[in-house]
Amino acid sequence: MRTKSIVFTVLVSLVVVTLLASSAGASTITTTINPKDNSATVQAKMMATQEISFNSSLFGRSHFEQQNSSLSFNFTSNARVNSQIYTAFNKSVSENASSAYVQNISFQYYRNTSVVTSGNETHMFINTTMMFSMNVTGIIHGKTANMSWRAFNVTDNISYKYNSNNFSLNMIGFHFMAFGYDKFMMTGHNMLNFHAFAKPLNTWHRSYNSAKNVTTFTYNANTTVDYHGEFHLGMIGPVYYNATMDPAYTVVAPGYSTASGNSLTVGNAPPASSNYVYYYIVAAVVIVAVGGFLFINMRKRR
Repeated sequence: MRTKSIVFTVLVSLVVVTLLASSAGASTITTTINPKDNSATVQAKMMATQEISFNSSLFGRSHFEQQNSSLSFNFTSNARVNSQIYTAFNKSVSENASSAYVQNISFQYYRNTSVVTSGNETHMFINTTMMFSMNVTGIIHGKTANMSWRAFNVTDNISYKYNSNNFSLNMIGFHFMAFGYDKFMMTGHNMLNFHAFAKPLNTWHRSYNSAKNVTTFTYNANTTVDYHGEFHLGMIGPVYYNATMDPAYTVVAPGYSTASGNSLTVGNAPPASSNYVYYYIVAAVVIVAVGGFLFINMRKRR
């Protein structure tokens, strides 16, 4: 039995301010291929924005503020290989590549809110940031890496218990508790669903940096979560709910690497001379042109 452990860090801070929350920004995930130790290093920063709006003439903003300002906590612990997050990640990665195995996961979670009132309308913005890093082994054979695992989807709910309530860290939703109501608005969308990146790697944008001898594949999935819903709470009336997320993915490989489907082959850098062929041709053309110009001018002077 493997005895690898993970560091599971959850940092949640719900701070209510009276300023409009700025955009949550784009989500990014970067995977770097390490052929020497048959692994890939994954660094991810997933960001989601939720907006809840309602008529504050019947329901004051103070209830939202009280509800969310009371939910502030920091949590850090070391987890064994049988922890829920370790099991969930390994299960999802191996579904697309049976030989892939996740090690050394570091996980962080941040959340902040802001409440804004305009006339009779109150809007609450919830910005959630989830960051994780991990190593994925068992994916490289020779000089070829199986990259099909990168589009993994952690379908298991990763929960955290605080104040006798279980909170989902990967499912996007909003827990409403006020005036005796206890309702959870679940979008059905998962911050750890990367199926949008299942598009074959050879169709991604590819670029080669000869100075660093590195090949990069990039793909922008645009908006993967665009949810709009509403629910009614008796005399309070309708409460409108929106959620958005827009991730982008980058795969970095050493050398002059190429892709075929979801297989990535690490290649050697092109011969140094080939990098300068273009410049040699341009220089030759310029020299001929300048020489011709000078020759014509000399004949005219005669």
